[in-house]
Amino acid sequence: MQNNDATMRWQRRRFCLLALLAPLLLLSLGGILLSSTPAHSTPAHDLPTTPPPPAPMLHPIKPAVVQDIEDGQNAEDAQGPVRAYLTVGLLADKPDEMPLQEYCPSDGEVEAAAGEMLAFCYQFSNDSEITFTHHTIVDSIFGIVLENEPFELKPNEGVGTFKTIAASATRTNVMTWTAYAENGDSASAFASATVIVPTLVTTATVGQTPGECADASRLDLLSAGEVEFCFRAYNPTPYDLIAHRAIDTAGNELTLPDDLTLAPGETFTITTSALVTEPVAYGVIWSAQTDTRRLPVTSTATATVRTPHLQVILTFAKNSGGCRYQSLTVTPGTQVVYCYSALNDGSATFQAHRFTDEPFASDFSLPTPNPLLPDKTIMVLITRPVTTTTTSYVTWYATLENGDIVSNTTQGDVFVVPPATIEVNARFDPEDGKPQIGMSDVAIRLIDAEGDSQTRTTGDDGIARFDDLIPGVYTLSVVTSSLDSKLHLVSPVTLTTSVSARATISLTYVLTGVLP
Repeated sequence: MQNNDATMRWQRRRFCLLALLAPLLLLSLGGILLSSTPAHSTPAHDLPTTPPPPAPMLHPIKPAVVQDIEDGQNAEDAQGPVRAYLTVGLLADKPDEMPLQEYCPSDGEVEAAAGEMLAFCYQFSNDSEITFTHHTIVDSIFGIVLENEPFELKPNEGVGTFKTIAASATRTNVMTWTAYAENGDSASAFASATVIVPTLVTTATVGQTPGECADASRLDLLSAGEVEFCFRAYNPTPYDLIAHRAIDTAGNELTLPDDLTLAPGETFTITTSALVTEPVAYGVIWSAQTDTRRLPVTSTATATVRTPHLQVILTFAKNSGGCRYQSLTVTPGTQVVYCYSALNDGSATFQAHRFTDEPFASDFSLPTPNPLLPDKTIMVLITRPVTTTTTSYVTWYATLENGDIVSNTTQGDVFVVPPATIEVNARFDPEDGKPQIGMSDVAIRLIDAEGDSQTRTTGDDGIARFDDLIPGVYTLSVVTSSLDSKLHLVSPVTLTTSVSARATISLTYVLTGVLP
């Protein structure tokens, strides 16, 4: 279209200027973090740059349908020849009989719980003398909503589209609507909408001044002492929060005023004192609800206190495995690895160490100095042949720099039971009526209930024996690579059996084919 009017040229330049300023506008605004249907929380940087199919399509609207300029929207847009509007509302508020594409909420802000479905309404009004033929909508959260979408929009006409999404957190999104004419003219307009997902922020700190709140969430003490825990609840939401409850780590309800109301931006603080003799993490679950839609909000916070402390651990190992058994069952004479370890889960460094184990009359001192820093572990391994069931009572003594000694105890059991045996017989069947014969050099793998394995090979008599087994369930399998290519199994490759103490279980694998 040819246009010689000076006013329209000035307006087109203004639209270009607005388009250049749009990125700055997007950076200057807060927003809502939203996710495409189906609802799930998605970080803004992971959102797709284009909406999932089917893409929203444009539809005509009457000029009267376009909403009035809301407070907070760009005032210059209201005076220009094109105007854009972005409104948002709860999808549940749409009348049942109304088609989705015709639903257009009237507000630029909505209160929603995380996961509630929302409807966004994008509108554009052409009050210029230009006929636009293509449209692009870019949203600061969702990226490109429409790109160069064909739709003829004549002067004094309006066009709209919609998008449904699920809210997850408070944020404002800004949209830019750019309309293009056949002669290359274009015009842009901007609008924004906000979704408020109510939240509550709770913090926990701990100190030693009675009735006062410290700044740190962790306190290290060199001995037992009185501490002051402080919990603060802050309302970052633009609605009052009411119906407050605070439950501590032990399940006790903390005392709050019955009529407690947190206005937007306000903080409420409570303190509680305690005598701490060992490391503790003390926290609170704080809940409330908005006074508008009664939407629930919950927040948690924890503060920790560390004192000099030691955690003693006794585990066991067998068959050269790792120290992973809290208790162990073996057969008489088994070499058992006793794994003695101490974790410094306190606030001070230990310099010297000694531990005892009563049944073995053990009194073992580690070489000094042997510093053990907080959150570090030290371990000693001792291998012993065990012939009878034994319960160990272990005490570990650790010395601080000032000479004070901190100790702790633990115990562990090694059970000794009579051994069981599994005997595996590999037999070759000639299939010509002749007797079966034993097959030598067939590898058999045995796996116990805890996943430990061992392998035996059949002898000249075709038998492989697994002795010194503890009661339990075992899985046996033929290592097929040990078979000649001309042989194949008649029996399943894998067999499962269980044994009890002193029992001997016999299993047979049958093979056919051609002998090597």
